[in-house]
Amino acid sequence: MKTSADISRTQEAPDLSEEMLGSAISEKFVTQCWITSESVGENLAYEYQAMPGCSPKAMQHTLFVYENPEPSIPRTKQPRAVTKVPSDDTQGSGFFEDVKIGGGDYVLGYATGPDPKQIVSLSFIPKRGGRITEINPDLNNLQVGISHISVEYRMPPGSLPQSDGDYIAIKEGRNFVDLYWGEFMWANWVTSNDSEGVAYINGTSIVRGKSYLLGYYKSDYCRSNLAAAAKFVLK
Repeated sequence: MKTSADISRTQEAPDLSEEMLGSAISEKFVTQCWITSESVGENLAYEYQAMPGCSPKAMQHTLFVYENPEPSIPRTKQPRAVTKVPSDDTQGSGFFEDVKIGGGDYVLGYATGPDPKQIVSLSFIPKRGGRITEINPDLNNLQVGISHISVEYRMPPGSLPQSDGDYIAIKEGRNFVDLYWGEFMWANWVTSNDSEGVAYINGTSIVRGKSYLLGYYKSDYCRSNLAAAAKFVLK
């Protein structure tokens, strides 16, 4: 099985003047986490939805709470509280006993591993309650050229995709669970530290009529860091 260590770091930017063949994302799935408590004095409660086929407990998915005045990952701060996802169910809920709404401006980050740089989904609630902001990963505007693909990505503010070793990868298939194993056909590192931007892969040769899966993997660890995925067919 190819890992992130097999991906070349030397790919040049694609030739954007080449003929574009088009494409359409037919289905997407992304990791999500959101705060469910709103009233001052309540414990900070949450729900999450992980990717199909993953095992959150076995893969050490982790939730981090920070005190931060804005909806972004404060990479220089220590978390206020940390908890591991206690189940391998891809959907679940829980709460933090020692974090109560109204005690501060809280950011809740859901990570696909034990390291804060693996945070892929973010939920923010201001002090004294109020409107909750949710920022989940996303993939959009996937374009297929004769010899490259590009896709617009979104990660939570505070993410540093290039520094963290984020990468995208493609394989044939119809089920998102297939992105957790087997050989990639093509892959490349994300080459920007912007939390929103465009990622690309050179040297592709997408065949019309076949179904492909594109996965965005958060951080240079292993396949368990799948944050978002898209299915596409070139018609």
